[in-house]
Amino acid sequence: MAAPTSGYQLNSGSNPFWRVPLTLGASSFTIDHWLYLDNNNNNRGLMGSNGETSTWNSAGLVIYIRSAAGGGYGFHCNGSVLRVGTPPVGQWTHVAWVHTGTQARVYENGVLVGQGAMPLPNHVVNHLHASWNGGTSESIHGQVARLRQWDRALTVAEIEHSRDNAYLGTPPGLLSEFTLDSGQLNESPSSLAQTTELLGNSSSTAVLSGQAVAGPSGDPVEYVQLIGTRSRGRVFVVKPDAEGNWTVTVPTGEYMVTYFAAGFSPETHGPYVAEAD
Repeated sequence: MAAPTSGYQLNSGSNPFWRVPLTLGASSFTIDHWLYLDNNNNNRGLMGSNGETSTWNSAGLVIYIRSAAGGGYGFHCNGSVLRVGTPPVGQWTHVAWVHTGTQARVYENGVLVGQGAMPLPNHVVNHLHASWNGGTSESIHGQVARLRQWDRALTVAEIEHSRDNAYLGTPPGLLSEFTLDSGQLNESPSSLAQTTELLGNSSSTAVLSGQAVAGPSGDPVEYVQLIGTRSRGRVFVVKPDAEGNWTVTVPTGEYMVTYFAAGFSPETHGPYVAEAD
């Protein structure tokens, strides 16, 4: 599979312009994605779980880009930081951020750039977002595409395979995938870019739907996440319409449904069974 030609644009501004559910493994994890930098201005946020009003050196995961040669990839967990490599500008690059449970590693196009001891992050929020320094620092100037979250530390061969392949099924350990190829500029903070549904190997699908509003205002929730309980890795995300109605086609099976809304704790319901008509 060739490198992407478009991705989710993260052009300046202090707000978290994109937000996707956090589905990383608890004892080890990998995030891999494609990255295109328009420029490499210093200390620009890429993604994090540190809370949208938290500073870069607080609890949580913070991934950012620096202009320092040899220390341009910033991988930060709970006060510890790894700074390695020199991110290319003006081209698509595949990047993998791997945590073994005790060590952080950064790979660029399948090649280990650097590694170091690192504690696991204590995630402050349950999503990844683009803000990295308490809403006071800008996001990267560039694009992100094909973001995948895994529940384990991938090997070099697995990183190369993820870089080069689209998955028709769900490989072991893949928890979520987002194509992020909308190519739109400065989408609203709560907006989700286009998602890739992990359909597994099931040839039978069904439709799940519902209505979800947040609090007495009656405003729709920001997004709905469905996770298959019997098939590891099936994650679906759907954004409700103005009345809170949502519909998604999923493989047959059992799902837990979680609603996310600003100012409210996530609320999970289920399990619900999706049966073919």
